[in-house]
Amino acid sequence: MEKSLLISRREAAALLGLSLRTLDYVIARKEIIVRRVGRRVLLPRLAVERFVNASAVARKSHNKQRTNPS
Repeated sequence: MEKSLLISRREAAALLGLSLRTLDYVIARKEIIVRRVGRRVLLPRLAVERFVNASAVARKSHNKQRTNPS
């Protein structure tokens, strides 16, 4: 089965391990872009993957700063 390019909020929340409310907060802060198709709010799968990668990099950077204070 092919992966679709756009996924629903519910699918994105499940992939990220977030509640819908938390995902809506992330969307409101424009940390993930969305596409509106009629009344549906869809997220590009690539944008969700980039969000995960950016979060992982930010965590590593934050942890490195805490373990190596200047």
